[in-house]
Amino acid sequence: MCARILIMLLLTHIVWESFHSHLKSEGFYAQNIKQSNNASIIQTVDEYIHYYNNERIQRKLDNMSPIAYRKHVI
Repeated sequence: MCARILIMLLLTHIVWESFHSHLKSEGFYAQNIKQSNNASIIQTVDEYIHYYNNERIQRKLDNMSPIAYRKHVI
């Protein structure tokens, strides 16, 4: 495989692992969810994705949420 493709795959994997770590620690462990049915797990993941993309403060975005950062840049 081309080195460029391998680097892109590695970066994608790193981003996914970071998100997954945040999901577990902030979405499940913080809410003390140990055993749930599929519907409640799906709901928790959906709510966390919305929170992560719209409300969560991120250092890489100058300590703003993604929505606030988009408004600030535009």
